[in-house]
Amino acid sequence: MKNKQAFTLIELLVVVLIIGILAAVAVPQYKWAVEKARAAEAMTLTKAIADANRIYYMANGSYGDYTDLAVDIPGTFYTWSDSVHGVVTKYFNCRTRTASGIQYLGMCNRRIDANNSYSIYVDSDDQWYCAVEGEIGEKICRHLTGRSEKKGGVISFQ
Repeated sequence: MKNKQAFTLIELLVVVLIIGILAAVAVPQYKWAVEKARAAEAMTLTKAIADANRIYYMANGSYGDYTDLAVDIPGTFYTWSDSVHGVVTKYFNCRTRTASGIQYLGMCNRRIDANNSYSIYVDSDDQWYCAVEGEIGEKICRHLTGRSEKKGGVISFQ
C-alpha cells in the first residue's frame, strides 16, 4: 500500500470556503473597529483645539480662530473663506467655529463617503455634540455618546 501525502480537491475547497466565510464576517467588524478608533482620534483633536482656545480666552478675554491658538496638530493648514482656518489631517478637517451665536471651541469632521459623515464639536460650556449624516455616521455618534436620541441630526453628550 502506498501512503498518500496529498489533499483532495474537496478538502481544499472546504478550506477555501471556510476562509471566505470568516473573511466575510471579519472585514466589516475590522472596518467598524477602525472607524471607532478614528472617532476617538477626532475627540482627542477636538479637545486639544478646545483646550488651546480656553487658554487663549484666559489670556485675551475672547476666543480665537485656529490661527490664534497655540496648538500643533499634524496636518496641512487650510483657509476656508476669509475667516475660517484650520488643519486637514489624514482623516479629519479640524477648526474652531461660531454658528448661530454659539462659540464652538473645537471641531473635527470626517466624511466617510458620499452619504456618511460625522462632526464632533464642543462649546464653551463643555457641552459635546456629534452631528451625523447617514447610517454609519449615526452609528459612530451613538457609539461615542451612548445615546440614541437626536435633534436635527445632532446628539449631545457630556
